[in-house]
Amino acid sequence: MAQAISIIRDEAGYAAAMAEFEACFDHEPVPGSEDGDRFELLGLLLAKYEEDHFPMPKASPVEAIRFAMD
Repeated sequence: MAQAISIIRDEAGYAAAMAEFEACFDHEPVPGSEDGDRFELLGLLLAKYEEDHFPMPKASPVEAIRFAMD
């Protein structure tokens, strides 16, 4: 049985969740299955951690276009 999912609170938790999430990339679980729900939940937790700890800098639309062009 898989370990219980918990809130990601530190870099170690982030790394462990990311490793499990990335392991599913080659054989993504069926959506709605138990494994599929776990995969989706891990993705949501990772996104929240990244949003809180690695915020994207605010940019104007022009700056964003210039960045994309580079």
